[in-house]
Amino acid sequence: MNVNKWVKTQVQNTAAGALLSLEDFKLPLAKKIALEKALSELYRAGGLQRITKGLYYKPEQSPFGELPPTTRGLLDKLLLLYKDSIAYLTGLPAYTQMGLTTQVSTEYVIASDKPRRMPIVSGGTRIRFIPSYVKTAVQDTYLLQILDAIREMENIPATTPEKSSVLLRLRIKELKRDQQDELAQLALNYPPSCRAFVGLVLESLGKKRLAQTLAQTLNPSSRYRLKIDKDTFPNYRNWYIR
Repeated sequence: MNVNKWVKTQVQNTAAGALLSLEDFKLPLAKKIALEKALSELYRAGGLQRITKGLYYKPEQSPFGELPPTTRGLLDKLLLLYKDSIAYLTGLPAYTQMGLTTQVSTEYVIASDKPRRMPIVSGGTRIRFIPSYVKTAVQDTYLLQILDAIREMENIPATTPEKSSVLLRLRIKELKRDQQDELAQLALNYPPSCRAFVGLVLESLGKKRLAQTLAQTLNPSSRYRLKIDKDTFPNYRNWYIR
């Protein structure tokens, strides 16, 4: 099979606006170099745009010019491309969806066990990558978003850490029992200050067994400077929070 001709035919038959990764062509590993060469030739000829290594875009035209790839489509591809076991959306868009802030951002954040160093910019969208604390597959990534929000509680814009602490307690309270169990286990991968806050919240919700699991991981000589609503969490000192 002539890989070059075959790839060109496949791209011609692909709808405009599509994002194409090497995996989409389903060629054996032995054909990978030929595939990359064929895609590079199409890129140089103007038939494809290169988003990043291994990811291309077939441009879609409108009466006003060339359209960028859709943000959702681009994120979905990058979540697959930049992971070994886990990749998920986090950061400000996730915190906005969680109701922690009304701030709107054109920057998306992907947490991954295989993050890239440089951000990707497409149209008016910027996508950056950070290392994930958890390195294994997690089905319910909403729990990781909650833990990330706790870790960044003092940096969430258009709100205060005190307000965020109350809202995060509410979000954890809304979880089902098995989700709260999983949250406590996932928190073990996060820094001690994050574990302390999760334990404090679970204790305030009457989840003493889960709270005790987290308490046992904390150093009694440590102190965690967290700005939380102390009226909501009167037992904060029990968790070495100051």
